[in-house]
Amino acid sequence: MRPILVLAILWLTGGVALAQTPAPPTPASPTPAGKTAPAKPPAGPSFDCTKAKSGREKVVCANADLAALDRTLAEVYTKERARRDATGQADLQREQLRWLAGVPNTCGVPDTAGPERWAEPQRKCLADLYRARTTALAGAATTTPASSSPQSVIGRFTLVLPGDAGGGRLTVSPAAGGKYRVVIETVIGPTAHTCAIDTTQGVMEGGMVRVSAPAEIYDRVTAGMKPARCEFRIMSTMEGVKVDVGEFQEACRTFCGMRAFFHGDYKRAK
Repeated sequence: MRPILVLAILWLTGGVALAQTPAPPTPASPTPAGKTAPAKPPAGPSFDCTKAKSGREKVVCANADLAALDRTLAEVYTKERARRDATGQADLQREQLRWLAGVPNTCGVPDTAGPERWAEPQRKCLADLYRARTTALAGAATTTPASSSPQSVIGRFTLVLPGDAGGGRLTVSPAAGGKYRVVIETVIGPTAHTCAIDTTQGVMEGGMVRVSAPAEIYDRVTAGMKPARCEFRIMSTMEGVKVDVGEFQEACRTFCGMRAFFHGDYKRAK
């Protein structure tokens, strides 16, 4: 196993297990009058630099800016890890290991190369990767459910709408071949337009069910019908699940009446 991944696994499985342990404080020497106290050395990265093996790790240890970016990424990763349940933490760990493994190829410097190979363009590449990964993890709280347990998206749910705007039901249950059956029925508005979906094309991915329901849409070129897919996600929330359709999809409209819809927040049925 490459040295970077050995360090990465220890870091990931223990939170930030390789963060430097502060040395015990030593008595401060009095500063002579008129003299400026010596500046404190910059803090290192999140991992122990005495165990750095790869050129990348040694460059991060030697560069204050990269070390700061590494510490920030470690802090954001730790917060995101603490927000998730055990299954979500395992998903996050695998995702982070894939990111770490891809760094050498992205910046064009293999792990076996020495720190001298990390010239200014490569260091800038590494800094950009750190910033992008930190931003992605910081935004995960708004896009990734806190609970990644499959059970959190399995069951019966009720569409939550204000007043007499309508309602609906959603059922998610295991199906053959490791897939999931998704049944949705909604009745929307005073005209009672409806949606009806019943498909076994649900797949569990990272604690959410990703659905690709087969449909048919009108092809304006051939003036006939052609196959299409209605793609949406079912993600866990504090009170149930959220059905996210994303941007407008003509295929999803084929399951609904003119003013009906099926996306939104569903509460777990009692």
